[in-house]
Amino acid sequence: MKDLNFKIVGPALALALALALPAAPVQAQGQFPIAVVDLGRVFRESNSGKKVDSTLKSESGKVDKSLQAEDDKLKKEYENLVNEAKSGNSTQDALEKKEKALQAKIQSFQEKRAKSFEELNSKTENTVKPLQTKTEQAIEQIAKSKGYVVVLNSAGVVYAPNSIDITNEVIAAVDK
Repeated sequence: MKDLNFKIVGPALALALALALPAAPVQAQGQFPIAVVDLGRVFRESNSGKKVDSTLKSESGKVDKSLQAEDDKLKKEYENLVNEAKSGNSTQDALEKKEKALQAKIQSFQEKRAKSFEELNSKTENTVKPLQTKTEQAIEQIAKSKGYVVVLNSAGVVYAPNSIDITNEVIAAVDK
C-alpha cells in the first residue's frame, strides 16, 4: 500500500512543481533586475565600432591584394608549364625540374598565406580588444547605475521587452 501512496504523491508533487515554476521567473525578475544589450549592434553602430570595422577591412584588403597577386603569378607559371609540356619542346627532365621549382614556390606561398592570416588574426584581436573593454566597462557602469544584477547579450535571448534593452545607452557611452 505504501507503493501506491508514493505513486500518487509523486505525480501530484510533479504537477505542483510544474504549476509553481512558471511564476518563479516573474518573482525573480522583480528581485533581480535584468537588462539585455545587442553587442552586435554596439559594434556595428558605435563610432568606435565603425572605426574598428574600417581598420580591419583595410588591413584585410591589403593582405588579400598581396596574396591574390602572388596567387595569380603562380597560376600563370602553372599554365605556362602545362603549355610547355603539351608543346613537346622541352625534355621530360627539364619539365620535372620546373615542376619541382613550381611546387617549392607553391609551398612557400602557402606558408606565407598561413602566416599572413595569423598576423591578420592577431591584428584583429588587438584592434577589437580596446572596443570590447570599453563596451564591457560601459555595460558595467550602466548596470550599476540602474541597479541591474544581470545583463545578457540579446543574441542569446528569445524574448525581452524593449524596456530592458540598454543597447542605445551602451552605444552612447562607448562613443563618449
